[in-house]
Amino acid sequence: MSDVAELVLSLADELTALEAADVDRSIERALRRVSELAAADRGYVFVVSEDGQTVSNTHEWCAPGVAPARDALQELPRSTFPWAFSMLEGLAELRVPRVTDAPPSPERDEWVRESIQSLYCTPLHVHGRPIGFLGCDWVRQEDPLAAATTRMLRVAGVLVASALERHRVHRLLEQRRAAEELLQGISSRFVHVGPQDADQGLYDALARLGTHLRADAACLVRLDRTEPPRCTHAWRSGALSGVPDLALVRPAMLDPATWSNRPAPAEPDGCPDAAAAGAAPEVGAALDVPLWSGDQLMGVLGFATGRRGRGWTAEELRLARRGAEILASALSRLAADEKEHRLRAQLRQTQKLEILGQLAGGIAHDFNNMLMSITVGVDNALRVAPTASPVLREALGDIHDAAERAAALTRQLLTFSRRRVVQTRRVALNDIVEEMLRMVRRVVRESIRIDVRLDPALPAVDEDPSHLEQVLLNLCLNASDAMPRGGRLTLTTATAVEDGATRVLLSVRDTGVGMPPEVRERVFEPFFTTKPPGMGSGLGLSTVYGIVKSSGGSIRVESTPGQGTLFEILFPAAGRLPETAPARTAASAPPAGRERILLAEDDPAVRRLVSGVLRQAGYSVLTAPDGEEALALFQAHADIHAVILDAVMPGRGGLEAFLGMEQTRPGVRALFSSGYAAQDFPEGFFAEGRRAFIEKPYDGPTLLRRLRELLDRA
Repeated sequence: MSDVAELVLSLADELTALEAADVDRSIERALRRVSELAAADRGYVFVVSEDGQTVSNTHEWCAPGVAPARDALQELPRSTFPWAFSMLEGLAELRVPRVTDAPPSPERDEWVRESIQSLYCTPLHVHGRPIGFLGCDWVRQEDPLAAATTRMLRVAGVLVASALERHRVHRLLEQRRAAEELLQGISSRFVHVGPQDADQGLYDALARLGTHLRADAACLVRLDRTEPPRCTHAWRSGALSGVPDLALVRPAMLDPATWSNRPAPAEPDGCPDAAAAGAAPEVGAALDVPLWSGDQLMGVLGFATGRRGRGWTAEELRLARRGAEILASALSRLAADEKEHRLRAQLRQTQKLEILGQLAGGIAHDFNNMLMSITVGVDNALRVAPTASPVLREALGDIHDAAERAAALTRQLLTFSRRRVVQTRRVALNDIVEEMLRMVRRVVRESIRIDVRLDPALPAVDEDPSHLEQVLLNLCLNASDAMPRGGRLTLTTATAVEDGATRVLLSVRDTGVGMPPEVRERVFEPFFTTKPPGMGSGLGLSTVYGIVKSSGGSIRVESTPGQGTLFEILFPAAGRLPETAPARTAASAPPAGRERILLAEDDPAVRRLVSGVLRQAGYSVLTAPDGEEALALFQAHADIHAVILDAVMPGRGGLEAFLGMEQTRPGVRALFSSGYAAQDFPEGFFAEGRRAFIEKPYDGPTLLRRLRELLDRA
């Protein structure tokens, strides 16, 4: 048996029976043996990459004195060997007996530089698919190959190709197993991760996926059609550390329409030359994967490397797709968890506000009765002591002013708790703004310039005028506090359209200190204030919020530290005002009367003081401490012209007592009083001219005017 035949049999025995772990050593031994038999100076195996874009020298043997070239021949693009590639893809051998006689080509220039005189290559293929080539070089002599030696190299190529394929399949299975373990680890991590650990979990997932995909960087970009793309998480191994996050992804991939216009779910998009496609110049190749949650595109998962021409294998694309599915599912679940967390927080806040509202209403009921005693008592003192000393009259005036401020605070508490009786009517917001300007100019700093921009064609709104005044005053006071060194306060009204409905816009803008995000998020919370103790109750903006929400409106705030604050309120438009708006009642002396009045009031001090005011004005007064006695007195006296009923009394309240009176004598005139409406009045109850409402605390002149108006109505 010849040496060639004996070597072929030996190679067949070794390369067909070896284990996957021994493939590299066996191929290197086979290279040495066939190269020595062929008297070659160098033997080598080149393998084409999975994506078919590059070729690498994977195995090499060099004769003594011949320099190895393997390290310099890794991931060479196809353009390096165009002639050789075209021949090998046709499964034709490449034999160059004399390099100097070869036609001009990049390969010939490279061979000449390496002093190669002759070479021979045989294609490595599996079922007709080229996977590389096995070859020999001669640098010290020209081609000495005999026919038998050529056949030996061909057979060796077949055996090496078979061994490489087994090795590739084994490596593929190992990679797939490792990828499955990686995906399972990422998936299990997000089963238990909460919103507080989500950032670290996403960063770890990017790092593990990027490392497994042999990328230098990875990023998670969130897409929203209403906002610019934003990178929420990024990982780098160091090679692309100076590249901005969004520049790791090609610009076209950041447009939701790019993915939405493809058949869903869109496949990963690999680009061997990412810089040419618009990525940062440092990015050589990119792989971008859409993050789909159902039919919603949430973002893009991007991987980048600094190596140009880097392709992505089918297994890598599969891993990237599966990883994107896991992350998209995790993001969707985290978003749902965050929404649930917010809803739970809102529920807790609502329950807290409900408790606070009940507490505020109960306190306000008793507090308003005490304020009534103060205000009515001061009015009586001022009336019966007209010649008192200026010092006494000034002191009484201070007491009255303090009671008014306390009453304003109580009204804020009741408005916040939605337990204040609302007297809604159609009003012009522009009129409210113009009427409040004088008061606004008094309460804001003199160094603040006030600009007013009113829309003359503004529709009317259905609202309690006092509510609108509170909204405007509280926002202006808040703006004044934000401009301790002066600035500009701009009040604007305009017509707006939101969700297809016409709205009336009121905006209050200041040029003050602004608010950081953590303050802006809590600005409408009751009792939350950044002012020092004693400088604010923390109810102003929460009152504004309660008024706006109860009227079916919406409010939003924009603020940046150092750049001021903008509050925008949208009220539902209510069309036009009536042709003749009711004129304001001119201030005059409290009117008197001779009618008989029934007063029902559970607080003894208030009952005594109010009945005194009525008697001094000429009225005949019957008093009752509760609804039961008031109903009995009404049924016993047929000459009662009107009743004044406290809405909230022990046992039978004012409304219940009135309904009993109506059954006894329909058409009775009633003036209800309360600072706290525990029981809502029926809708349209006060539209009837024989019924009216006066809010506690009130003073004597106001009571007498409202009572006279009620009695004089036709």
